[in-house]
Amino acid sequence: MFARVTMFKGTGEEFDEGARNARENVAPALRELEGFAGLLILGDRSSGRSMSVTFWETEDALRSSEEAAEEMRVETAARYDEEILGVETYDLVIDERGAR
Repeated sequence: MFARVTMFKGTGEEFDEGARNARENVAPALRELEGFAGLLILGDRSSGRSMSVTFWETEDALRSSEEAAEEMRVETAARYDEEILGVETYDLVIDERGAR
């Protein structure tokens, strides 16, 4: 499994609205992409920093999703006046979250 991590910096003022947008719009759009395996969003309301982690079944799926991911990332940052601090990709080495 592979992951793409995107770091954002905003004001924190639209934290709840951004979370709602991610649940209602971003997550469903990601689920439509082939090889999508999951999404985590972590945020710190006080600093305005957040991080999204998307998971992909294969490296090909990760690479194939880059254009769509870039569009979503740029749109989200513009909508909530956020700066994109960085985007990195990783191999998933250990996943100890357990069953939900």
